[in-house]
Amino acid sequence: VIRRVRGELYLMFRVGELRRHSIIEATIRAYCLQHERYPKNGEGEHGIETTHFVTRHVGLYHPEETTQSHILMSVPQVIVHKLDIRSPLNPPSTWYDAIGEPHRLKSNDSRDLEVNTDDNGKADSWSNDEILAYMRDRDLELVVLVEGTDEITGS
Repeated sequence: VIRRVRGELYLMFRVGELRRHSIIEATIRAYCLQHERYPKNGEGEHGIETTHFVTRHVGLYHPEETTQSHILMSVPQVIVHKLDIRSPLNPPSTWYDAIGEPHRLKSNDSRDLEVNTDDNGKADSWSNDEILAYMRDRDLELVVLVEGTDEITGS
């Protein structure tokens, strides 16, 4: 689910253990697999160049990765990723789809700027529908790894 909370966009999903034996001291890591598209820059060249299956790390807001937080897998846990400027899930201010059509972030007053801010200094952001269109165009997949120790075997 992508939600806007206090003006900021977040991706939220749940993980939980369905096996009979729980994972102890579980840690979560997430990666994004996607296609990246760039306009061809050669003389007389038109169209889009696509790099397939680019892997990017997805930093987690909760549980916080910098402290290597562990989660309790015996109950469902909400995992949160903030869609900020460092997020591979957040479209850049200009991106190109598979047919070469540019998509640009528009500011509230219809000016095209690299980074647009409102009166409170908040940057303009894509709508949920625009982010989903970007994710579909890039064939984006989110891979989530759960690591920990089995409570019975200890491995």
